[in-house]
Amino acid sequence: MKKLLILLLTLAVIGALQTVYAQGPTFDLRASLVQPLNAEMSLTQNNSYYTYQFLDETTAIRIINEVVYETTYTNEAKSGKNFEIGMNLDLGKNWNIRTGLGVNLIHFRSTQSTSISQVIRSVPMDTIDLSFPTVNNTPYCDQTINSYSDVIETISEGTLTEVVSLRVPIAFSYQLLQSKFNVGAGLYLQTPLWSSRTRQYINIHRETIDDENICEYVAITDIDKTGNNINNLQIGWNTWMSYKILQNLSIEIGVMKNMSNIFVGIENRYDPLSLSIGVRYDLNNNQTAASATSMDHSSE
Repeated sequence: MKKLLILLLTLAVIGALQTVYAQGPTFDLRASLVQPLNAEMSLTQNNSYYTYQFLDETTAIRIINEVVYETTYTNEAKSGKNFEIGMNLDLGKNWNIRTGLGVNLIHFRSTQSTSISQVIRSVPMDTIDLSFPTVNNTPYCDQTINSYSDVIETISEGTLTEVVSLRVPIAFSYQLLQSKFNVGAGLYLQTPLWSSRTRQYINIHRETIDDENICEYVAITDIDKTGNNINNLQIGWNTWMSYKILQNLSIEIGVMKNMSNIFVGIENRYDPLSLSIGVRYDLNNNQTAASATSMDHSSE
């Protein structure tokens, strides 16, 4: 529903601008490579755990340890892509307003590490009996056909997140050097169309053969495409400059920044600052130039 509302809002804005500026819009296509910068964040929280001081084989003092845990999230991004079709309206005095529709792809890997940053106190609580009734002493694994280290080398650390979003930009730009040089800035809204979060971990596969438990360490790949942890509506800003190298073709560099967290429902926060480089192709520059020439001839 939110995606439909964004699309309808865009169409309404386009229609309103066309009504106000009867001279008609110009259109362009943009394609760019986007490199989000890596980011790191840390969280601290209080927690506790038990340790035991043994008095003899069956009795121990239970000690509660209150500590401060520090969790660090690291987000390492790969190059993404951005494609847009834009509509530009001339506001006069070299100013333009631009809107349109775009598709943005971002993918990055998130890892986390947790450590004890501070021990608040360790307090003996009580003395407990550690004698338990005898249980079945059958080992969990009678034989293991590989090692944990063999498998850990084959899996990727952390969680790989990929998101394809529908983007709606609105921006103002100013033309310099007889329209060859262009600078602009604006905002964008985006909502995910598709997302995937992939993580790998190690499990033990056990099989009983001739009354023996034969175990094998195996790599498990878990893929989540529900989008439950991806923010449904994100806002950001961007700025760019472009230089026209041909009549219809410009080179463009820019900076963009998510102001919203990509995630919801989890502690990790990632609102990347990104650098971009790409090209812009003006679809109807030839028509505009031809129209302007015919108007000049008719006025003569």
